[in-house]
Amino acid sequence: MAKPSRSHDGLQQLLDERNRYEQWIATLESRRESTPEHVFKRVHADYEQRLTGVRQQLTERTGEVRSAISGLKDRLKQASEQEAERVDEMHEAELRSVVGELTPEQWELRKREVEVELTRFADDKKKISEELNQLLLIIEQTTDHETDAEPAAHAPPAPATPSPPPAPIESPPPAAAVPADATRVRSKTPARPRAATHNDSPGPVEPEKPPVPIESLAPDEVAVPPTAEPAKASDQSAPSGPSSVGSAQPRPDAPAAASAKRSKSSGTAQPTDPRRENEKTLKCGECAAMNYPTEWYCESCGGELSAL
Repeated sequence: MAKPSRSHDGLQQLLDERNRYEQWIATLESRRESTPEHVFKRVHADYEQRLTGVRQQLTERTGEVRSAISGLKDRLKQASEQEAERVDEMHEAELRSVVGELTPEQWELRKREVEVELTRFADDKKKISEELNQLLLIIEQTTDHETDAEPAAHAPPAPATPSPPPAPIESPPPAAAVPADATRVRSKTPARPRAATHNDSPGPVEPEKPPVPIESLAPDEVAVPPTAEPAKASDQSAPSGPSSVGSAQPRPDAPAAASAKRSKSSGTAQPTDPRRENEKTLKCGECAAMNYPTEWYCESCGGELSAL
């Protein structure tokens, strides 16, 4: 117990001396403007030198204090274990007294002895704890002052102002997303022309209608017949001279058929076949009606075309 106390006293003196020098330096700084510069520097250097010496001694003594703290912790642990053993002995003696092994007088004697030892252990633990707390406080004060004093000398100079963030922060992060969207747009863009091409293809082509008879077509729907047929027909049926008249005489019933056809056409008023009208190239000399080159008699007046 004596050795840790001397260590504690010596450390406490060093701590007090350090605090005194620090206070002197702070007061000296307040008098700097009213003191000659060379005098201020000389006194300030003297106090700084003394403070540095005290700090070095505290650093050297810190190892001793730490060793003393470790020893006090061991002693505190040992005292706690001995106290627990004495408590167990007292409970054991009480149990033996209850079963009759120990007489009441022996039990009372053992109980008083254990109580005295427990009181001593409690006092020792209290003293050890107090001294341990003091040494821990000294270590804490020493460490705090060393941490406050040494960073300026040992720590590398930190930049006064943090450098601005690098250029990558200015680069827009959505740049990577734009190509993805563009890719999706490009991938979708060909689909629309392709679909349009497919729609424009002859999908809805209507089936071909069956040929309509020429007689049922309207005048504006009749296609112009090939020109070769009228010429050919006119070459075949155009009568000239007496030979044509002679060849037409063997048909005595032609006027009756022509008149029947004429009466039928006048009674029913059927529409004239435009194609056939276009092919009527033979003009009747009697009524000036146009007839087909293949007709023998005029459809209007019934006159014989070949004779005309």
